[in-house]
Amino acid sequence: MIFDRPLNLLGEVSEFPIVTNLYASRQRCAVAMGLPPGDFGLELALEHARREERRLKPVVVSKAELPVKEVVRTGGDADLRQFPIIRHHRMDGGPYIDMSPVMRDPDSGAYNAAFLRMQYKGSRKLGLHMSPRHSWQIARKYEERGEPAPIVFVVSHRPGYFIGALNVAPFREDDYAVIGSIMDRPLRLTASETWGEDVLVPYADILIEGEVLPGVREVEGPFGEFPSTYGPQRVRWVVEVRAITRRRQAVYQDIFTGHRDVWTMGSFPKEGAIFNWIKGVVPTVKAVHLPSSGVGRFHCYISIDKKVDGESKQAALIALGAVDFVKRHRRRRRHRCLPGGRGAVGDGHARAGQRGRGRHQECEGQHPRSVADGRHPDQQDDRRRYEARATPVRSPARHLQGRPRSHRPGEAHPARAAGPHPGRLMARLFWVTCPSCKDRFYCHYGDLRHKDWKLRCPYCEREFDQEESPRIEE
Repeated sequence: MIFDRPLNLLGEVSEFPIVTNLYASRQRCAVAMGLPPGDFGLELALEHARREERRLKPVVVSKAELPVKEVVRTGGDADLRQFPIIRHHRMDGGPYIDMSPVMRDPDSGAYNAAFLRMQYKGSRKLGLHMSPRHSWQIARKYEERGEPAPIVFVVSHRPGYFIGALNVAPFREDDYAVIGSIMDRPLRLTASETWGEDVLVPYADILIEGEVLPGVREVEGPFGEFPSTYGPQRVRWVVEVRAITRRRQAVYQDIFTGHRDVWTMGSFPKEGAIFNWIKGVVPTVKAVHLPSSGVGRFHCYISIDKKVDGESKQAALIALGAVDFVKRHRRRRRHRCLPGGRGAVGDGHARAGQRGRGRHQECEGQHPRSVADGRHPDQQDDRRRYEARATPVRSPARHLQGRPRSHRPGEAHPARAAGPHPGRLMARLFWVTCPSCKDRFYCHYGDLRHKDWKLRCPYCEREFDQEESPRIEE
């Protein structure tokens, strides 16, 4: 989807068209990796897994050879307001850049790429959210030394680059080499404007160079995340923009978080790896699929040609251990692997739900009705099941504490009959009502409750102390 006359943050028609929804189709992802559009099923996943295992060393070239250096803005001229940065959801804390930044490990020199959310906070300032993974470790290393951490935001690139940025290579593996392998061509790198050859940047349409400031934090969020739920407002890192480089007639890329753009990108890069791991133990595995009904991460369909008892359990346990996002549903009847004799999942991912009507039709996380009515789970009403909401999540089994564990056959389970129990929250949150617009948003309890941080309303942008709120709900 292309928007050719979007408004930038100055309220003017931007010179950069927006390209989004690019990865919502597996066929387009196949083309991005140089495959025929028809190879969008298991073939795509296995090819990604094959390329992820190898490495293609990047090539360093001069600045003159890369069009990304055609337009260079540094210092005060590096103004983020020229871009059509998007506010994706109503409760978002502001406009967000949600593409892939790159950081360099100060010890090994390896580069790490990841998808991180970056909130616009000023013409040269961004808020950065990082989960405690590779980029977070790199930022902490620089902070412990009292130094700013160099970071380069790759806003626009070839589609294959961003597919490669989703790799799960171990820490200190050079992601430039992995991304080049997945693109099936070595990445071309050149010296950055801010740090020279100490930090190399890739060929791209738009690059934003910045520094993660040590010891500086500000409130950031909320933001609508990939499961179609909001991440709360919390305290996060701050980035100072140092330079912007781009080619002439560049395009601005964006991913619509919480929709198929993200779900598809999160699925097939993991399917091939899961398939290969299962095949080493269960050779009769036929296919693996992470459907959009589980946002491309939480549900996993496995098709096997079952020969002996226990193979289904082995395959399921491997899938649960292979990807940390795959969830085990508490209802045991949904833990079934589909015997290949009743039809294989992976002749094409669209066939995942077209199974027999027997009891083995149900796979991890699949709703029984999605098969019984003859429709693939991806074709269900996503808005009904995954509408963005801000419901706190209870810890598993907490609702059972302090309640009887036995009940007579035919009676409702006492825990269910008694209704929901507040339990303990996995991520404790609290709701805040803005004193100006009277609308409410929610924040992370550990980061902000009873702290001196000023909260920032995502609707009217007012900053206020917690004591000014007319209502706080915990």
